[in-house]
Amino acid sequence: MAYVNNKALYYQQFLRRENGTRHHKYDEELQMYNMIRDGNMDAVKVAKNLFLSELSGHLSDTPLKNYKYLFIASITLATRFSIEGAWMRKMPIPPATFTSNGSIPVRM
Repeated sequence: MAYVNNKALYYQQFLRRENGTRHHKYDEELQMYNMIRDGNMDAVKVAKNLFLSELSGHLSDTPLKNYKYLFIASITLATRFSIEGAWMRKMPIPPATFTSNGSIPVRM
């Protein structure tokens, strides 16, 4: 099990309170991803609101890069939850999307 530095965590919480900043809560994001997993199309509106809110994470000092990184992370998680939802509903996942070594083939 990994070591958790509680002193550092408490200091980060203190800084967030003092600066008035916070990220989306885990439950907020999980609710959206569960909607995606369940095939609820309202998740698109929720995702847009979460993505464009002031509570989105900070991954880069360059605004465009920050949005790119957040978008990539969001799409990755949304894809994983979509696949899980399809698997739970026993929906077929299209074959031949990956090559034998696991890479995505490029079509020209």
